[in-house]
Amino acid sequence: MKFDSKGYPNIKQAVLDKQDIQFEIDKNHTHFEGGNNLPGNWTEYPPAYLSEDDIKLLFAHLALDGSTRATFFTIEQSVWLSDGKVEYKKFDDDTVTVKFSW
Repeated sequence: MKFDSKGYPNIKQAVLDKQDIQFEIDKNHTHFEGGNNLPGNWTEYPPAYLSEDDIKLLFAHLALDGSTRATFFTIEQSVWLSDGKVEYKKFDDDTVTVKFSW
């Protein structure tokens, strides 16, 4: 499954239901943009520690953005805030496989 307009509804529903899900996303929509530091094995990158006010501000800015990158960051933060785990692994040079789990 790809993180795009077709795959997003399924990914979003899995997050709402706290179901494990795995999908691919273009590297340029992630924090791996601009680098070739994609992990070859499943690797967790925990979020930055933000205050509740900072998180609210972040979500407000991301909601106004509307880009695929902002949408991914929003759902990624939602997983972490729900005590979920976000892991990443290289799919190919341009694509990251992401796994959300609880």
